[in-house]
Amino acid sequence: MNYKVNLLPPRLQVEGLVDKRRLLILVSTLLGGGGLVLGYGAFLLNFLLTKSELARTQQELSRLRPQVQAVEAIHTERVRLEKALKEYADIVHARRSWHSILKGIGDVCPADISLTVLEVVPAEKTQAGKASSKAELPPPASVVNIQGVSQSFTAIGVFERKLWESGYFQEVRLEKVSTDKSGLYAFTMQARLKEGMAK
Repeated sequence: MNYKVNLLPPRLQVEGLVDKRRLLILVSTLLGGGGLVLGYGAFLLNFLLTKSELARTQQELSRLRPQVQAVEAIHTERVRLEKALKEYADIVHARRSWHSILKGIGDVCPADISLTVLEVVPAEKTQAGKASSKAELPPPASVVNIQGVSQSFTAIGVFERKLWESGYFQEVRLEKVSTDKSGLYAFTMQARLKEGMAK
């Protein structure tokens, strides 16, 4: 076994002068500083990548802006057309088919009577005497004004009764009867359609 002998004075001795505490502080300072520098580098790299991605996104957005405006215009047009289609469907749903009603009136009309006027009007117009504004849909026609002439007064009564019995009307009212110069009876009737009739 060999022993090492150091004959130098303690101030010149190199061996054993390494202080562990000092070494630990130095290493931890270097590691902390290195970690801080690496963290800042990662942050800076992330910042630069995000900045370039934001620039690309803004460029893409400016490129897509005309297409987005075109799509919004198409959507607005679609909403307008759907609204118009709904209004049209409401009008078609509320319309009446007058063929069967007019045929029914013709079937019950006696041979002595000649009809001169058939006018179909909304019930509100007959009550209020004025039509609704152009902006709203007109109310559905539900009153038939009938004018005609007859050779006999009883034929007018028979016609009124047969209109009641036809099943189309909820109310039939004889408004006026007068005699003209030739001896014919001129009459005016008002017949109100039943609810839901001839839709």
